[in-house]
Amino acid sequence: MKVTVEQIMQWASEIETNPEINPKFLAAIALTESSLNPYAISVKKAMGLFQFMPITVRDIRDRLGYNFTDPFDPEQSTKAAKVYLAWLFRHFSDKNKVLAAWNWGYGNVKTHTIYEYPTETKNFITKVDYYFSELLDSDN
Repeated sequence: MKVTVEQIMQWASEIETNPEINPKFLAAIALTESSLNPYAISVKKAMGLFQFMPITVRDIRDRLGYNFTDPFDPEQSTKAAKVYLAWLFRHFSDKNKVLAAWNWGYGNVKTHTIYEYPTETKNFITKVDYYFSELLDSDN
């Protein structure tokens, strides 16, 4: 079973964040991370639609105060992803830094320059940008 972009957009619209996150941006991340498969598991043990690591699940729940328990629940994961992205945007106003922190970790982005990002992270940013652009263009 795959989740649809429309479902992600619906779930994202059900929770408010500051700053507000474009639901298509969330969909672009899910497309990149899991190809919209809510049951995906990576070789590094990242889980679900947004490929959350266990430590990130705990962080969203404990530090950000969002009751996030199941990374395989696509609705819960979408809402948690929106909460986490809003938090990242409050710390990094630059979209590329936000995406790098999502992929490589907050601490790594705080202590490294864009020139030091691993190839995987640079590719992740490029893919999310591509999908986001495609989703925005689909409105026309």
